[in-house]
Amino acid sequence: MPSELLLKGSNFYSSDTFSIQAGPASPNCRVHNSSFAHCHFRTDTIGENSLEASNDGITFVPSTATLTVVQIPTVLNLAPTAVDVTGGLVTIFGSHFRENFGFSCGLDETTLAATVVSSSLMVCNLPRHETGGAPIAVTINQPKALSWDFAISFVDSATVAYLHPTAGPLSGGSLLTIFGSGFVPGLVACSFNGIEALRPFAATNSTVVCEPPARKDTGPVSVVVWNDGIGHPVDAG
Repeated sequence: MPSELLLKGSNFYSSDTFSIQAGPASPNCRVHNSSFAHCHFRTDTIGENSLEASNDGITFVPSTATLTVVQIPTVLNLAPTAVDVTGGLVTIFGSHFRENFGFSCGLDETTLAATVVSSSLMVCNLPRHETGGAPIAVTINQPKALSWDFAISFVDSATVAYLHPTAGPLSGGSLLTIFGSGFVPGLVACSFNGIEALRPFAATNSTVVCEPPARKDTGPVSVVVWNDGIGHPVDAG
């Protein structure tokens, strides 16, 4: 992979004779002055490499500096794509994440630090935001400046007033209408005793129609409604 390296030191001679070795790589360097050089190199050797410098291209002197070659990270997507207006965590998925890359999330004019959990996952904690859509940019400043643009929606938490009917057959299949507020068509979902039902047949801001699954035993069932898994699901009884 192509990259560049800025060197600071002492007793650098001319570009015609100065050279360095970084592991198996031999960068092409330009000496700006006796203490500063700019090098371009290409290597596929990932990891830490020792640096050696030479003013004649023959005798290389070891240094205390090391060069760590890393793979450029990639951001693929984030989830959820809808967050409660009070804010919350979004998870960002990709590859080759490192803590020292300076990842951040840009929301409106606010820059939020991202927490790297693993090489393929990191999180950003979004603050309170008004209802509606907003652009969000995931950026890094190391090993080079990069940015990935996404969109996220801020929605009100779903609240449940009542449901009808309040009883149904063990075989399931009967439609249940849930009344409340803050439902987001296309995002709202419901579950019965922790088992998520099929996507609602119909949904408005105040009504959701779901099909309960079959069950083996009679008795009360906990019905929960939420918007794309965000916020705190509300027990409908």
